[in-house]
Amino acid sequence: YQRRVHGDKIPLTFCLFSFAFFLHTQKMGDAISDWFHSLPPATRYLFVGMAATTVGAHFGIFPWGQLYLEFNLVFKSFQFWRIITSALWLGKLGFGTMIHLMWLYQFGSVLERSYRTLADYLFRLLIGVVLITITALYLEMALTGTAVIALIIWLWSRMPHEANMRVNLMFIPVPIPPLYLPFALLAMSTIMGNSIMAELVGFGAAHVLWFLDEKIPQVYGVTLISTPTFLSQLLQEGPAGVRPGFLGMGWGGGQQLGY
Repeated sequence: YQRRVHGDKIPLTFCLFSFAFFLHTQKMGDAISDWFHSLPPATRYLFVGMAATTVGAHFGIFPWGQLYLEFNLVFKSFQFWRIITSALWLGKLGFGTMIHLMWLYQFGSVLERSYRTLADYLFRLLIGVVLITITALYLEMALTGTAVIALIIWLWSRMPHEANMRVNLMFIPVPIPPLYLPFALLAMSTIMGNSIMAELVGFGAAHVLWFLDEKIPQVYGVTLISTPTFLSQLLQEGPAGVRPGFLGMGWGGGQQLGY
């Protein structure tokens, strides 16, 4: 009798445990889906592109020989996709990959929402990638993904922030004012013995972009960077921050930065 009852309890307990685990994973999946769709569109797909390219290259899903940036392959063999793939590849998969993706989420989301429209942000991001690519080709850098993250961080640091705002970073116990965040990251990379070339390239490209887009119009009243009309039409954007669709798909209007 005890054996029969105990034998009946085992599958019942297992079924209850399996059902509870299913509900738990379902809730986790819903939470991840909600988090993913809460990201603004450019940051969302840049995050996916960088994660997929880095993971795919590590496990051989994408042949790494087709991803890196090299002058002759790009301009003599017309392999122009390398400009994009090198900008999405964060290098060796590891803890640094997670940190860079975290920074993309943390700073890229806020930066994108600070622009009036998605087209404005994408056009400036495109200019930044072009500046990074030109510099990388001159310096013979094979990967530019880290430089793209650095570009986003620099532009975020130049946004108007509250006077008492501070940023807390892993490995740095002291809260950092936004303006000095890029320099703190350079110091952290140097202390850890990592190369800072990619960060310098990204910060330099971002500073040029910021100077052309923000300072020259403020000082001289001349607009040098203006979003092409065709890009706004391609994204099917409405007026001032209203984004009814991206290539025919609705993303929602996002939100204006409240600093």
